[in-house]
Amino acid sequence: RGNLSIHGVTREIAMPVTVAVDASKRLAIDGEATIRLSDFGVEPPSKLGVISVEDEATLWIALRARTLGPAPVEKP
Repeated sequence: RGNLSIHGVTREIAMPVTVAVDASKRLAIDGEATIRLSDFGVEPPSKLGVISVEDEATLWIALRARTLGPAPVEKP
């Protein structure tokens, strides 16, 4: 859970995430959430009714982190 601000409007959102350690020994955090642009006061744009944008948008997050020092080397 956290706050998301778009267009000067802040709303609390929940984004389920997975947390794992990848093959490079990095912490990997991945998640996805769907929001409605209208909830943030953004009207989906339209060009003469020909091109339009849906009110729903999907947010993705992919973070990778590792320690500042060298990664430990595993011995076989």
